[in-house]
Amino acid sequence: SLECKRCPAGAQCEGGLRRPYPRYGYWGDVACSQYGGDKVCPSWDHFVQCYPFEACTGGPDFDCGRGRRGRMCMAIEEEYWNVGAMFFFECGPNGAIGTTFAIFGTAVAWLGMNAIASSNYDALDIALLFLQITGMISLFPLRWHTDLDLLNTIIGLVNFEVDFVSPCPSAFSQRNLFYLQLVLPVLFAAGYGLYFSLRNAYTVGFKDIRAFARKVWYDMRGPVLAMVIVGYHQICLKCFGALKCREFQDGKLYLKMAPEVECWDSGHILMAAIAVVYIVVIVLGVPIGVFVYTRTKRKNNDLVADCGLNFLYERYEVDYIWWHSVLIVRRMVVALILMLVDTPMIQGAAACLALAAFIVTHSLAQPFISTALDNLELVTLLGIEVYALSGLMFFPSLSHDTQGLLCPGDGEEVCRSENANKSRIALGVNAAIVFLIVVCLQVTIANVVAKEREKKAIRHIRTFMSTSEQVQEQASANPKQYRLRDLIMKHHVGDQKTGSDSSKNSSPKNGTDSPKKHRPGLNLPSLKSLVSAVSNEALNCDVEPAFEGANDTALEATLQPHSLN
Repeated sequence: SLECKRCPAGAQCEGGLRRPYPRYGYWGDVACSQYGGDKVCPSWDHFVQCYPFEACTGGPDFDCGRGRRGRMCMAIEEEYWNVGAMFFFECGPNGAIGTTFAIFGTAVAWLGMNAIASSNYDALDIALLFLQITGMISLFPLRWHTDLDLLNTIIGLVNFEVDFVSPCPSAFSQRNLFYLQLVLPVLFAAGYGLYFSLRNAYTVGFKDIRAFARKVWYDMRGPVLAMVIVGYHQICLKCFGALKCREFQDGKLYLKMAPEVECWDSGHILMAAIAVVYIVVIVLGVPIGVFVYTRTKRKNNDLVADCGLNFLYERYEVDYIWWHSVLIVRRMVVALILMLVDTPMIQGAAACLALAAFIVTHSLAQPFISTALDNLELVTLLGIEVYALSGLMFFPSLSHDTQGLLCPGDGEEVCRSENANKSRIALGVNAAIVFLIVVCLQVTIANVVAKEREKKAIRHIRTFMSTSEQVQEQASANPKQYRLRDLIMKHHVGDQKTGSDSSKNSSPKNGTDSPKKHRPGLNLPSLKSLVSAVSNEALNCDVEPAFEGANDTALEATLQPHSLN
């Protein structure tokens, strides 16, 4: 007699002697001998949920979605290309040219985001972090509604993933994508090095090779580090993913992120070794290095001079000068949850708890100088929390009538109410994310305007300091005729037609102002008086302050010791 078995999870069972096959959204190994294949599979009746859910259409033929193939339907069919792992298209006669331009455009967009967002405008950097973490959470296998596909694809553009657009006619293998993703920062570093070498060769020349090399390194280290930080989460995903294996139906272990790669064969051992090196040098090294560097700068009170790495600390309060390392760690924590936790609901719950911790710490610290940036950071963190919570609502069945069903795979006739509920949630999520993007744009525009005002204020102050230095030189050269205060008045308020008064003040009038008592270097006002004069001039600049304390910041940036000799 035959023993009947319970229908496995993710399977469709017709009863009798017919083998179960995967339902919509699940993958089974059709190469097992039980289905006519040549592999011995101890767990042949075990079916694995696919991501995205629509990647696997299942059925008696174990089908994959359009343009997909392979284990877990994660490989791309020949003569197909995709965008953001969501939308698949046939290559056609012009597919190779079209995808080449698309890949080039994506690389240019990445360079633009790195050059503009990471180093120059603080609000854009916060917006980029918001979209990247949201993009990582969208990779949780929580059965996201298809109405979110377009939004998730757009968000995927800022994730700096090398296979965002796959080439025609053949896509890269998952193994090659691992190496390409890790070498991407090196390629950008080489590009920056070439650019700054050519620029300095044209402007400075090769008179002193060591000085030339130092100048190139000084110019390129900021953009290179910014690019590493912007793509940091992808390095985390690839490195953690290279060490995470899972067992499939044939009893063998394969990489969770790349199921075509069998674990602990010669090829995977090389991947794992490289991943460990990157974890030590980049994944752990970058946040620790940023923390130590910024703390050292603060300890040495060396926060004024432009060193190419100012974006690491100039936006933060002095007590939280190291906070940029926290933002980097935030990317690492979400990547760790994504790659190392297997159960979708536990993934989502862990992400929600981690985000709640980040919200609390940010609310307590308020680390940014600008209140607007503190508020923007808090709002985006809350937005990510809402996004993660909504994902938890997509995974289970929400209505009583659909408990035990897998919607929408089980058909519209039984999933109508469930699909309608989740469609409303998806609409709300779309609206919330779009609203947050608009808020980010609004704050970014204000931030850009403020930055330009700050630059203008700095130019005003530097002009004033340059004139003051000239005055000091003239007064030191001819102490009998000039006093510094008179010359400052002459240079800065001479247009108020006080020539007669200035001429009277330019010569000594009594014994206290006698040239005999004013020797070179001693006829100048005190340091405190000069700082006060420069401060008053700074506050009279014809600009609004970029943020509270902007003029003070600009003043600190220009009151160098050589200017206050």
